Amino acid sequence: MALENLTSPDTLIVLTFAKAGLGHLRVAYALMEGLPKGARVSLFSSLDSTTTFMHRLSSNNPVFRELAEALQYGVAERVFTSIYTHILRLRAKALQPQVEAMLTGLKPSPKRVVFVSTHFGLAHQISAIKPDLEAEGFEVKLVVVVTDDSPQQAWSVPGADLTIVPSRLTGLRLGAPHTEVVHYPLSLKLGHELKESKFEYKFKQAQAQSKVKIKVSLPVSGAAVGLDFYRELAMRLNELESRFRFYVTSRDSAYTKQFLAEMGKLAYTEVYSHSYDRLVVVGYEKVMQKNTLALEVTKPSEQAFKALYTPRQTGGVILLFTQPVGRQEYDNLWFLARNNLIPSKEEQERLWARDKSVIAKAKKWRGIPLMANPKKSAEFIQWCLKAGVFEKMMSSPRKPKSDGVRDIWSLVDGAL
Repeated sequence: MALENLTSPDTLIVLTFAKAGLGHLRVAYALMEGLPKGARVSLFSSLDSTTTFMHRLSSNNPVFRELAEALQYGVAERVFTSIYTHILRLRAKALQPQVEAMLTGLKPSPKRVVFVSTHFGLAHQISAIKPDLEAEGFEVKLVVVVTDDSPQQAWSVPGADLTIVPSRLTGLRLGAPHTEVVHYPLSLKLGHELKESKFEYKFKQAQAQSKVKIKVSLPVSGAAVGLDFYRELAMRLNELESRFRFYVTSRDSAYTKQFLAEMGKLAYTEVYSHSYDRLVVVGYEKVMQKNTLALEVTKPSEQAFKALYTPRQTGGVILLFTQPVGRQEYDNLWFLARNNLIPSKEEQERLWARDKSVIAKAKKWRGIPLMANPKKSAEFIQWCLKAGVFEKMMSSPRKPKSDGVRDIWSLVDGAL
């Protein structure tokens, strides 16, 4: 991939992310992995912890969750977004010294700076200080990468030179500056095709009559949502079927300490905990690469887009989705449904009712939503195994759509 503008010694690429869940960081790391050799790159995150606090509060507190979701639609969204982004821009001046220190501390000093933002908060703030940086002699470009298929107005950033969205529908509804539609930027490492022996091993995990252990990924979200669900689901599944083995990847924090200790005592569970978010992201990829996993129970966050992998790829697990939290997760499920990557609402209800006549359609699916009750979800998962749903899904004829990272960098290089 010869991208001469990106690899110029005069160009610095700054990947900005916010500490608001692991999704924005996962995308930043996926983009960093895909940069051409020789490109100058820095990771940048604001020192302001407000975003982290608000994300955890709206994810875990039922009252604030309902309030946050109410502010994501219609007139309420327009009013809240206007006020919130105005505040972000006012606070951008406090961010400016941090950005300038990063740029002036580099030798040689870059002439062109390409900010690639995977969170709208920093994107608005970079946009606000962009004229000041240009006045100091830097050529500044701002690229916004929307990390959910959700046309929330906060992602429309005035002054952005390029806005990348995962679907045409979101692009049309968002109406952001200079929009381009690109497949979601997934990890290239997890996009590697499995050797035939490893794929056969994965396939056997999905077969009802096989005795091969069924390896299930349980990635804990940055806000530590759904820990009770994970624990009860794993325990009930083990009661129903001794083949299941669980791989927990999590941040080691006050919010997860008890959960990780309890899960670590279970003989059928392996726990991988890390002190920092970046280590969680890297550690998760290592678990996926080291162990040939067949299933993953996860929120329909940015993890939902792993449905674009195929079962023959390292990251191509069958996705079992917990209840969505926030508009963006409902929108992500809608993205999957309209692309036939999960069952339609009618098909899902038939599945939950144990209607075997719908199983023939499972070959096109890459994921299935679960119920809100963890024990009922465990019983449903066991039924899917015994009824052959997972085996059908593992036989998916779909072609991979996991080259979004390379496509994004080609677009960015062409825009310089």
